[in-house]
Amino acid sequence: MRSLRGRGVEKSYLDLTLMFQEIGFDVHLILREDVFVLDASNVTNIHILQGESEEEKISSLSEILQRLNHEKKIDLLISSNVHFMEKSGFDLDKCYFSVNMSWGYRLLKRLRLKKYFQIKKEYKNKQIIAVSKGVKKDLLDYLKIKPSKLDVIYDPYDVEKIQKLANKPMQKKHEYIVHVGAFDKIKRHDILIKAFALLDTHLHLYLIGEGKEKTKIQDLVKKLGIESKVHFLGWKSNPYPYIKQAKLTVLSSQSEALPRVIIESLIIGTTVVSTDCNFGPSEILQDELKNYLTPVNNPKKLAQKITWALSNPITPAKKYYQRFSKEEVLGKYISLIKE
Repeated sequence: MRSLRGRGVEKSYLDLTLMFQEIGFDVHLILREDVFVLDASNVTNIHILQGESEEEKISSLSEILQRLNHEKKIDLLISSNVHFMEKSGFDLDKCYFSVNMSWGYRLLKRLRLKKYFQIKKEYKNKQIIAVSKGVKKDLLDYLKIKPSKLDVIYDPYDVEKIQKLANKPMQKKHEYIVHVGAFDKIKRHDILIKAFALLDTHLHLYLIGEGKEKTKIQDLVKKLGIESKVHFLGWKSNPYPYIKQAKLTVLSSQSEALPRVIIESLIIGTTVVSTDCNFGPSEILQDELKNYLTPVNNPKKLAQKITWALSNPITPAKKYYQRFSKEEVLGKYISLIKE
C-alpha cells in the first residue's frame, strides 16, 4: 500500500498485518512511501520501495516480490494499487485487489470521468476484495466493473484490544460528543458544525483528526460563534478513550465504504448517530440501531437526531460487531489461500 500516514484504510492494512502475524503467518508489508504516523514497531517485515520515480519504485516492487516468492512462495498477495502490480510483472493469479471506498459514486458525483474509466479498466478481470456489501454494490452498479472474482470481506477488528485501549486514562474537561475522521470534503464536517450550532446543550464537540479541510472548518466555527465549545484535538494514536467517554459518536459523511469509527464505537459501547449515506453506515447500524441514522446533508435533522439520541442512549449488543471480529474475518482470508 501507499504508506502508514494514519488514514482508516492504512489502519486496516496494519491491523490485518499484525493479526496474521499473531496467528503464525509470515507477513510482509510493502509500502510505496517511507511515511509512518501509525505505530508499526511490531510488524516483523516491512519493505519500502526504493527510487524516486514511479518506474524505479515499480522495479523495486518487482524485485521484492520475485525474491519473496522464490525464497518462501507467496500464498496470498493483497494490494491497493492495480497499476503498480500490473507493471511489476508478478503473477496476478495470486493477487487480490482490496477496495476500501465507493469509487463509482464518488467519481460520478464529481464528474471525474477520466478517473472513472481508468479504474473501471484497471479492475476488469481482476480478483477483488470489497470491504463491505455497499462497496460491492458500488463496484457493480455504479462503476460497472466486470471482475473475474469479487468477495466481500470486512476489515478485521481486535475487539479485546480495542476495549482494553478504551480503558486508558484521559483528562476530560467537558461533557462532549465526538467525531473521529480526517478533515476531508466527503466527511462533511460543515454539516456537523451547523448541526451542533443548532443544539440547545451544555455539551461540547470534540473533533479528532487532521486534513486539508481543517482550516475551512475552523473558519466556519468562528463564523457561527461557537469557538468555546468546539475543540480541534488533532490526530490521536489512541482515540478510543475519547470515544468511550463521549455521550455520542457522530458521523456526518456524504459517502462511506465501511466507517471504522462506527464499528469501533459499537465495540466500545458508545451510542452512534450517523448520516444514512450511500454504503457503510446502514450496513453496520441494523435492526434497532437503524433509528440512529439520519438523512445526508441536513443539519437540522442531524441536530434533531443528536438531541433524540442523547435522551435514548443504547449499549450496543455484541451481535452488532461480532461479524467484524478478527476471528471471523481472518477465517475468510485463509479460505482464499486454500482455494
